[in-house]
Amino acid sequence: MVDGWIKPIAQAATHWQFDSKSAAALLKDLQFNYRDVAEAAALTDQTAHQFRKTWIDTAFIQVHRFGARVLVATAAFAQIAEVWATAATSTAIGKQLNRPRWLCPNLEKMNHLTPSVILGSGTKKVRLYPRNAETLRRYNRG
Repeated sequence: MVDGWIKPIAQAATHWQFDSKSAAALLKDLQFNYRDVAEAAALTDQTAHQFRKTWIDTAFIQVHRFGARVLVATAAFAQIAEVWATAATSTAIGKQLNRPRWLCPNLEKMNHLTPSVILGSGTKKVRLYPRNAETLRRYNRG
């Protein structure tokens, strides 16, 4: 079995043999239903590390391994896109406003900003702040 994706039809010594139709179906499934973590991260304007910390480490989505590749299901990415459209990490908002990433946490401490979504818990907690918060409009250096 290749990481549980398809079953071999035979094993000769150290080589696995697979049905060509199963392999073609797997390739099609991977092309249309999954994205690499790096590709998914780029679509959210995050680095792969930021993406992993925000979405994977908080268990918002599950990833799938295929060999050395870490994949995100397209359906899971649709969930991310829905949340990301209205909320973002302090790093993303800081980048958008041309401000340091600690702007949002500092505004939160002063009770001027409230996270709209909190992902995960404990040390893996990630706060997402509303992109269109009135308070943030005053800080745009754009």
